[in-house]
Amino acid sequence: MEKNMIHDEIAMNNGVIFQHAYDILSEKMQEGLVNKALGNSGTNNEANLDAALFVPAVVNCSFACELFLKAMLPQNTRGHKLNDLFVSLDANIQEKIKNKTIEKMKNYAQTYCSADFQKDLTNNSNIFAEWRYFHEGNTNTVNYQFITNLMKATFDVVLEERNK
Repeated sequence: MEKNMIHDEIAMNNGVIFQHAYDILSEKMQEGLVNKALGNSGTNNEANLDAALFVPAVVNCSFACELFLKAMLPQNTRGHKLNDLFVSLDANIQEKIKNKTIEKMKNYAQTYCSADFQKDLTNNSNIFAEWRYFHEGNTNTVNYQFITNLMKATFDVVLEERNK
């Protein structure tokens, strides 16, 4: 029997909280985008405010990713860069996360592959640190689909590992 790779239950549980916050924000953001597209800005311009939830959705999503990765690393692992955390994982865990992310990304881009995963992981590695201070203008672009699917894939693997 394989051994459970969860080293930090608190990080995993906190990741679930930030994932839930992301889910709520993302749903409300989508409503705002739809309302804007339909020309329905709302009584107090709520559609624009809801559409602007993109920023906190990105922050919560990337932080959930970070926490799920840290749950499978030794306790008190530091840093926010997803790529650094990812490469610190056991190789089998890395492969599971990569494969699940690729599988999910193929729903949006049929030819998505391992090279795309690595490129996206590198390009979106530091979005938590960048986007939480987006008002300072130091933000890079974010691949929202990738970070969302990485979060979901990492959560799937965390659950699998926890249930061993």
